[in-house]
Amino acid sequence: MRVLVCNKFYRPFGGPETQVLESSKLLEADGHDVIPFSMAHPDNWPTQWSRFFVSQVDYHANPGLLSRVKEATSIVYSSEAKRKMEALLDEARPDLAHAHNIYHQLSPSIFGPIKKRGIPIVMSLHDYKLACPNMLFHTEGEVCERCCGGKFFNAIIHKCVFGSTAASAVCAFEMYVHRLLGMYKKNVDVFISPSRFLINALTRCGAGGKRMVHIPALADVDAYNPSYDNDGYILYFGKLTPEKGVKTLIRAVALMESARLVVAGTGSQGPELEAMAEELAPGRVEFAGFLTGEKLRRVVERCMFLVVPSEWYENCPATVLEAYSAGKPVIGSRIGGVPELINEGVDGFLFQPGNHEELAEKIGSLIHNQARIVEMGKIGRAKMEREYSRQAHYQKLMDLYHELVPV
Repeated sequence: MRVLVCNKFYRPFGGPETQVLESSKLLEADGHDVIPFSMAHPDNWPTQWSRFFVSQVDYHANPGLLSRVKEATSIVYSSEAKRKMEALLDEARPDLAHAHNIYHQLSPSIFGPIKKRGIPIVMSLHDYKLACPNMLFHTEGEVCERCCGGKFFNAIIHKCVFGSTAASAVCAFEMYVHRLLGMYKKNVDVFISPSRFLINALTRCGAGGKRMVHIPALADVDAYNPSYDNDGYILYFGKLTPEKGVKTLIRAVALMESARLVVAGTGSQGPELEAMAEELAPGRVEFAGFLTGEKLRRVVERCMFLVVPSEWYENCPATVLEAYSAGKPVIGSRIGGVPELINEGVDGFLFQPGNHEELAEKIGSLIHNQARIVEMGKIGRAKMEREYSRQAHYQKLMDLYHELVPV
C-alpha cells in the first residue's frame, strides 16, 4: 500500500511527530511505501518527496507574523499547500492519506485534491484543535470550554493564542471558516484518537466527525529495560508550564519529609518552580533540565514511580506509557485521558487535580512500600506489552487501512 502521511513537521519535534515518524517506520518495515507531505526544514528526515514540501513558517518564533495578511490567510487556506499537494499526488499516486497535525502551516486545503482523486482520508487527532482555537481547552490558568459549540469569539476576548488579540482573532476566524465549510467533517473519512476522552470532548462540542475510532498511541515498549529496583526518587518529566501542575507536585513533596523529587524538563515556569522548591523542600528537589535518549531512559528506569500532576485535559501522555514500559507505577491526576491509562490501585493511583494533600497521601502509600512499587510496575509493563506495543498499534492501524482500501 502507498500511504500519504501529512504532518506539518517531518522531524523529531514533539509527541505527534514521534507518532508520525515511528508509525512511518513500521509501515516501511512491512513493505509499504510512505509518502510524506510536510513543511520544509533543514532538520527534516531525508526523503525524495521533500521538493513538494511547503515553505517553512514558524509562528511561535515571531507571533507578529499573524498580523500580516498573507500569513493569516494561509492559516485558513494555504494555496501553496494545495498546489504542491496536487503535484505530489500526480506523481506519487497514493492509495490512502493519513493526516496528523496539518493546522496552520498546511491547512485543510490539502483535502480537496486528495478527495478529488477518490483517495480515502484518515486523520489522527493529537489535541483539541477542532473545538478549541488554542488546542488545549486551557487558558488563564484553568480548564476552559468557552468555545465549545462553535463560540470561538471567546478566544479573542481571552487572548487565548500567544496572549495576543490579533493571533487569537486569526485562529478564531480560521475555526469559523473551517466549521462553516465542513472542511474536516466532509473530507475526513475516519478520525483516529488515542484517548476516548478526546472523542467524547469533541463530540460534546459538536466537532466530531462522521466516524471516530480509538486506537491507543504507539509506544516503543522495547526501548526500555524494565527495572524493578530504584534509586529512591520520585520523577516528573515534561514541560515546565502552568497547566502541567508541577507546583502541586512540589507542594505535595514538601509535606513528605523523606521524599526526593527529580524534575526533568524545561519551560517558562522553570525559574519560578526552582525558587518554590528551594523554599518549600530545600535540597530535596533536583532540576535535571531537558533530557532525551539514553539519559532520559536512565532517569526513568531508576525512579521509584512517576507523577503526572496535570491540570489540563491531557490526551494520552507519552510519559505514562514510558514509565510503564520501564516497569514503574504512575500517580496521575484525574483529568482528561489520564484515568484511561491508570488502573486505580493496580498499576498506579489517581488524585484530584491541584489537590496537593491528596497527592501527598498517594505518594505516601507507595514511597515506603517497595514491594508494592515492584508489583505495580510489573503489572504496568505487562499492560504495555499487551495493549500498547508497536505491533498492537500497527495491527489496529492496518485493520482500518484495509477497511478503507480493500486488499
